[in-house]
Amino acid sequence: MDFQSNPPKMTSVLRPLEDSVDVNNGVLPSPVTALAFHNTSPHLFIACNKSITLHNVLYNNTITTIKTADKAASSPLAATHCEYNCLIATRKHARTHEIQYLSLYDNKCLRTFAGHSDEIVDISMCPVDDNFLTASRDGTVRLWDVKSAACAAKMDLTTENKMDPRSCHAVYDHTGLVFCISAQSKDSNNKGHCVHLYDARNYSGGAFAEMQVSHASIRNALQLQLSSTVLGKEDAEEMSSVPWSKVQFNASGKQLLVTAKRGLVMMLDGFDASVGRIFLNDTSAASGDENVAPGSDVIDMAPSACFSPDDQAVLVGGYDGVVRCYSAESGAELSRLEGHPTGSVVGCVACSPNLAVVASSCVNTALWSWSS
Repeated sequence: MDFQSNPPKMTSVLRPLEDSVDVNNGVLPSPVTALAFHNTSPHLFIACNKSITLHNVLYNNTITTIKTADKAASSPLAATHCEYNCLIATRKHARTHEIQYLSLYDNKCLRTFAGHSDEIVDISMCPVDDNFLTASRDGTVRLWDVKSAACAAKMDLTTENKMDPRSCHAVYDHTGLVFCISAQSKDSNNKGHCVHLYDARNYSGGAFAEMQVSHASIRNALQLQLSSTVLGKEDAEEMSSVPWSKVQFNASGKQLLVTAKRGLVMMLDGFDASVGRIFLNDTSAASGDENVAPGSDVIDMAPSACFSPDDQAVLVGGYDGVVRCYSAESGAELSRLEGHPTGSVVGCVACSPNLAVVASSCVNTALWSWSS
């Protein structure tokens, strides 16, 4: 994927199909909350508060849109191995905290997975089998199989001395052989985040690698890499301790990408969790955005970001309607994908793993491609 000399062009814009939208009376469409590409097909799942849409990006046609319970379909969202099926989680203000296994082919809920008692923040599908991981604010990481509603295994971080259980995240790498669990450290003498790696075939034996990302290492990287910006010492100190919102592997498994509040995106080494490149989003750009709920604080919104499938670039959704493409190696800005409304928050960005297509969303979803 060439983001520098030949960046992708916007090829289509997908608008939400919601009966309740009435722009004249101030009833705006729900912003997109999650995007998920299928690993081997051209299908893209698009979730908002009231619906999930399945779109074929190769032929640029919407296959179906299903309505969901109000405020039920939300981030996180994961595509499964079946090209018409996905996993979604209920939101924190819903009455229950469940994962639903949906078939968009025939508009059915195939299975419901219950067990979490608080907001579900991560769903990660294993690339090689039907297992998936979920992480929740209840302090547990659970392992499931889509073929059974019963929880296959549970890791209770409330009994873990090193981790703050309410800040946990979980994700598989692209081989399905390793998964990562991260959380804020409870060690008052070494404040930061714990990053633990597990063998997916022998997770009961504990983590095979336990790494620490200290606040000091993040602060030092911020000051070193962003010394030419307006970021001051106090800002760097504050940003180094913000909660993480998402962790993901690159395709090779050699690097991790972390997004956090206050517009922070950073790369970590996959072997020792040392802080690499940092990309900072300007939160002031979102002031006045009609897609941001009244009274909400944009600095508490984590930016959207992803690796390109070839690991050469990092794409970051901006608070100003722009998707910035950076070199993963040098950190230099390669290009900007401009086309969303000025000042809108690009809350989701994703790359197709098997096609040269990028998707980014605010209220509408834009598709970007190198093909004419």
